[in-house]
Amino acid sequence: MLYKQWNLTIEGVAPHEIYVARRPFDWTGDGDRWERITAPTRRGLLRLLGHRLQGTDPTDASSARDACVLLRIL
Repeated sequence: MLYKQWNLTIEGVAPHEIYVARRPFDWTGDGDRWERITAPTRRGLLRLLGHRLQGTDPTDASSARDACVLLRIL
């Protein structure tokens, strides 16, 4: 669980696994309760979540550097 906001899991079997972040079952905070974020790697998923926490666009090169710094802290 990441900051009590996301449950992280892996779906599928290697080499076709998908890394998934979902809201906790009892989620009552901001955002869609059924939201699901996926990535092909754990690092990629954490990168997307880092951008999400910062409110930046993951396709922007400068924000990608900042998100990597955030992930090192986590």
